Amino acid sequence: MKLIPFSTNKCTADTHFMVSDESYDIVIGCKWTAHEGGFLKKGRSPHYCIERKATKMEMQNGWPTYIKLHRWILGLKGKENRNIFVDHKNGWLDNTLESLRPTNNQNNSRYSKPLSIKKVGCQRVLVGSMEVKLTSIILE
Repeated sequence: MKLIPFSTNKCTADTHFMVSDESYDIVIGCKWTAHEGGFLKKGRSPHYCIERKATKMEMQNGWPTYIKLHRWILGLKGKENRNIFVDHKNGWLDNTLESLRPTNNQNNSRYSKPLSIKKVGCQRVLVGSMEVKLTSIILE
């Protein structure tokens, strides 16, 4: 697992996101941004995703104008994959292959039950020579 910094993140206090070692080389060279989107339902927390602007060549090859990180890692591009949703088992900041699971809309809704926060913790960790603030939230 590797931590990658956001290029910009104006919607949350998070500074980094996680990817698998296998995905690191294809992800690190891009400018990823945290984006607030989706529809908010009563009792649910805001919906965030990580995305970047596609290159002209990527758009010619079937990618949308803005590429969501979780779909890019799993190779879900184009209209033929629009009915495939991606569930994050461990939250939107964890984009490791172990955390991402392709699903349909019905199962994706089933996975996202309202949760309440039980405990919030924060610690500083050294990653190489860089100090990173990690926030942990325990949900009930």
